[in-house]
Amino acid sequence: MAKVRRRLGAAVLAALMVASAVSACGSHSHGLVLSFYTPATDGATFTAVAQHCTEQAGGRYVIEHVSLPRSPDQQRLQLARRLTGNDHTLDVMAMDVVWTAEFAEAGWTLPLSEDPAGLTEADATSDTLPGPIRTATWKHRLYAAPVTTNTQLLWYRSDLVPQPPGIGTACWPRRPDCAPPASRVGSRRRRTRARVWRCGSTPC
Repeated sequence: MAKVRRRLGAAVLAALMVASAVSACGSHSHGLVLSFYTPATDGATFTAVAQHCTEQAGGRYVIEHVSLPRSPDQQRLQLARRLTGNDHTLDVMAMDVVWTAEFAEAGWTLPLSEDPAGLTEADATSDTLPGPIRTATWKHRLYAAPVTTNTQLLWYRSDLVPQPPGIGTACWPRRPDCAPPASRVGSRRRRTRARVWRCGSTPC
């Protein structure tokens, strides 16, 4: 939570400096309004983060959290429509890792290195694994600050499927290097295994 607040704060300050120059933000009785678009998943967390950052701003700006649909396709569609329509109320947004190249090429997101204060990129790369950083990078420039990660689960019947399909012999033995078995449930006749791994964007 602290890292999410810190990174949102850095992104907001960058957006605030740009917005102040081009008057892109809305008006508010307490100052500028910055909109923060995220997926509906974990919406309560992002709302709390936005409220915390607003309180810390001391009236300089207000962050309004806007929840996008749960479906990534619907999220992308809403963002694309707003961005192509020059919607100036969209200030900070959460992106799926597969959108980085598309959004960067379209000019819908700016490299973090263009932060006038020079703080956002350094904050985004601090204490962040190389894998997530690569997913936010396009043509050697960083376009987003990773704040969340997905945990992948693979369930299989070891008595029926010794090696899950689609996973080569050179790859599967390395899975335990990422994480030990999370659980083993079964009997003498049947056994089910679950493995959990977090390997960033690069397959093990």
